[in-house]
Formats: sequence, structure tokens, C-alpha cells
Amino acid sequence: MLGRIPYRSILAITVLLVLGAAGSVQAWPPAADYAGEAALQQRVLETYGRLPLYFIENQGQLDERVAYYVQGRDKTLYFTRQGLTMALTGPAEGGIPQRYVVKLEFVGANPGVWPVGKDRTEAIISYFKGPPEEWHVGLPSYRSVVYADLWPGIDLVYSGDVNRLKYTFLVRPGADPERIQLTYRGATGVRLNEAGQLEVRYSLNEETHTYGFRVGAYDPTRPLVLDPAVLIYCGYIGGFYFDPGYDIAVDGDGNAYVAGATMAVDFPVTVGPDLTYNGGDRDAFVARVRADGTGLDYCGYIGGSGDDYGVGIAVDGEGNAYVTGWTDSTETSFPVVEGPDLTYNGGDADAFVTKVNPGGTGLVYSGYIGGSDGDYGYEIVVDGSGNAYLTGYTRSSEAEGFPVTVGPDLTYNGYMDAFVAKVSAAGTGLDYCGYIGGSSDDSGLDIAVDGEGNAYVTGWTSSTEASFPVVEGPDLTYNGGDRDASVAMV
Repeated sequence: MLGRIPYRSILAITVLLVLGAAGSVQAWPPAADYAGEAALQQRVLETYGRLPLYFIENQGQLDERVAYYVQGRDKTLYFTRQGLTMALTGPAEGGIPQRYVVKLEFVGANPGVWPVGKDRTEAIISYFKGPPEEWHVGLPSYRSVVYADLWPGIDLVYSGDVNRLKYTFLVRPGADPERIQLTYRGATGVRLNEAGQLEVRYSLNEETHTYGFRVGAYDPTRPLVLDPAVLIYCGYIGGFYFDPGYDIAVDGDGNAYVAGATMAVDFPVTVGPDLTYNGGDRDAFVARVRADGTGLDYCGYIGGSGDDYGVGIAVDGEGNAYVTGWTDSTETSFPVVEGPDLTYNGGDADAFVTKVNPGGTGLVYSGYIGGSDGDYGYEIVVDGSGNAYLTGYTRSSEAEGFPVTVGPDLTYNGYMDAFVAKVSAAGTGLDYCGYIGGSSDDSGLDIAVDGEGNAYVTGWTSSTEASFPVVEGPDLTYNGGDRDASVAMV
């Protein structure tokens, strides 16, 4: 079977890139002359990530069933009449690399279709193995491979760059996209995750799993392109210990901002608001991932000598990051700076709110929101004027110092209440802060804000309508069970 193609038959490869005529050759400058080496390395990485995949034509160097193939460090992809065979190499066990074969086969497709390379590249590939009569010299490579009319009126196109393989279905007018059916053979499972991505698990067995596409309403007289999303980047942020990321936000340039908590003293701090682990079981952290995913613009700690969790994050149009969570670190160690409350209020924890400047080098403001019991911030959002809105839950009553000001409810209702607070743009105080709850347990988990400054809070409650502040909601009656979801507009 194709999966048994020996690896040793494709080891000796020489790649010749035709880059055009060079006018002159210069020696590499001495170390003193390239202070921008880091920037140069970054440009090289970015350029490398944009290189196309090279689909190499088989002209006898491989099994005759292979039309084209793509080779990587730990994987080789073979394109055949029947589909795609993926030969994958896993971590070595006992010194022996683990090899897996997964096949993606076309179901009900035209068996006469042979893939064709498109958009030839300037790269040529040569194999010099054994005597000259066994060499394969000057093999062409292509940027894409097309299966034309794989199903009636439907083409399949494989393309991509050095980091990922992409496939696209081109559906001509009148063709039926639900004819598209593909089977994974050798996978232990295929499923859609919560993000709508197709996850394929594999091992050494021969299980089969089939998937296809259910298409919504569209004009069948016009062409349709099915372009499944591809993984753009994926990597770790962490040190030796437990480092969960709890929330993420994205700015207009595609940079991702991550908040979480870490127990690691070897956490990958770069530029950051604090580059030193502060003690306790864990510190909150904030990190900004570059838009192309190739590295961190900044990464640092937010915390004191107690336990600190970064649970919610938002970003404004200028690149300031806003983090909320909870801490039991007092003001003697927690980085309070121009915040709504600069004094720890006691109890199990205080919620905190922190604004990190666009460069990640420092804090614009940072302070507490809480009373003398437990107070926990869960989510944060920012409006166009720089006001921050956050929600969570509290066990602190107004008598225990919870900072109720103007708010939807200024009286603690028992057990634990959700809360909603608006922090002024300067960060020096609260425009409002109040409870949302009834006589049982209530928590705010997420928050949004509209252009008029109305805040929308969701979470859960186990309080019935006898005490929960139901007003013009989608359902004014508690439905039983442990808890109901709740939604409120403030």
C-alpha cells in the first residue's frame, strides 16, 4: 500500500532556487555593524513563513501512484488519484521514531481524475542517489495542485505556504456542493470543535471517518467557493509549571492580547509591565502576540506576594490593554498605580483592574474593586472613550465596604451577587458600581458595551424571580434546576 513507501527512498534531495542574476557579492559585515540583527532575523522569519509550498512532480522517483508530493521535516504528503496520503513522524520512543499514515480519500468522486500542478515555481529539485542512470534531475515544482471535476462541476485545489496546507473547493454554477464527501482512513476520530474547526486524531489503526459540507442558502447560478479555514499559527506561552490563559482580545492590526495566570518563574517575559515573579502560588500575566504569530511583542507579570489571576482582557483602539481578575496580594506588593482603590480590602480576594500601556512597558493605572469579603472580576470591556466596564461576583455587602456608588442596585442581596462597574477613563475612580442579584447565588461572567454606553451583562443565577431583579427580560420566571442563565442591560 502507498503508506509503506520507504523513507530512505526520498532522503537525498538537492533544492536549486533560481533567484535571478546577482550584481555583486559582499562579505558579511562584522558584528559591530549589524546592531539590527534581531530585526533582520525577524524579517527573515516573516519572509520564510510566506514562502509557498513546493508541490514536487513525481517522475519516477516515487511509487507510480503518486502524482505530486510535499515534504516537510516531520511529514510527507502524497497526492494520488484516490486522495491524499499523509506520512507523519511522531516523537521517538526507545530511540525509534513513531510513524503514522493517515489517508484522506474522495468518496463518490470521478475515479479518472489525475491531479495537475499549477503555477510552476522557479525551484527545481534533483535527486542524486546511486549511479547516474538512477538520478532524477531538474524535477519541476508547483505552487498548487488541482483535481479538476473531481465531482461534477467541482474542482479541488491544494495550495498553501511553508507553514500550512490549504484546500479550496471551486463549485461552478449548477453543481451540488453536498456531493463533496471525504473520508479519513487511519484517524481515530474526526469532529468539529467549538470554534468550527475540523479536528483529526490519528494513531496506527485503520479506522475511517467521513465528512462533507452542508451549505446554506445561496444563488446556485453563481460560482461558490468553499474555503475551509486553516490554522494560521499555534504555539505555547508558558514556563515549567501550570500556565492557563483565561481570556484573549484582538486589536485592529490582528495582534492578540492574552491574560492568564502562571506559577512559573521561568515564564517567557520579554518587555513587560513586570519581569520578575512576585511570589505566592501564581501571578497574573499579560502578553501580546504578534499578528503573524511569530513571537511576543511583550509578556510580563501583574501581581504581588499573594495569589493573582488575570481572567479578563480587552484592548482599545490605541493598543492599551485592560486586565481584570482577582488577587489576595495587598498594596504592599501588588502594583497599585492611580487605580480606583489603592488599598486592599481584605477577605479572600479583591477584584482588580489594570491598564497596560501600548508598549507593554508599564501600567497606566492599577487598583482594587472590593470589600472585606471575596470579590472576583471575570470580564472587562472598553468603550471608545477609554472607560472600562467589568463584571464578576462578590460576597461583600455594602456594609463590608463594597464600593457601591451609582448603580443598578446598591444593596447586597445575600450569598453572592453579580456586580457591574464602570471605571473612568483616567482610572482614578468608578463612574458607577452596583449589584445584580437576588437572595441566592448570582455571578456575572461576561460583559459588552454599545456605542451609547449601555452595558450588557450575562452570567448565571440561582435566585428566583421573587428576589432577582427581573425587568422586561426574555423570561421573567426562574426555570428551576441549579441555576438559570441571566442577561441584564444597564
